[in-house]
Amino acid sequence: MRKYSIIVVAIAVLVLAACGSTKVYTAEKTMTYKGSLYTLTGASKISSHVNGETSEGEILDLRSVNKAQFKALVEKHGVLEVTTSIDIADEAVVVQTATVEKYSDLEKMTKNLNSKMKKIAKFMKDKKDTQLNLK
Repeated sequence: MRKYSIIVVAIAVLVLAACGSTKVYTAEKTMTYKGSLYTLTGASKISSHVNGETSEGEILDLRSVNKAQFKALVEKHGVLEVTTSIDIADEAVVVQTATVEKYSDLEKMTKNLNSKMKKIAKFMKDKKDTQLNLK
């Protein structure tokens, strides 16, 4: 009888120990940026854009433009008004807007945007973290 008691106690301890290791995190994920609060939990898509506007008002996608292509655009249109943004559930969050004449300036803006997107991706993977303060 004593053997059965010890076995029952051992099984009970194992079962109770396994119950404590299963955790479900359902907290809402939010991001603050430039004084605004954005909810990321329900967002089906988070993407980024690098757009340039010419003096004629034409909008150009500059995401995959190389140095030679950018130089040709500047020669054709003059300086470009470049805007980098993050789209969260169809809402554009402007990261930076600047008048750009050199490809190196465009690269800096793109690197800054990519850095922010990596922070968002890392934040979304962490099940415990609930708020990201993006700077």
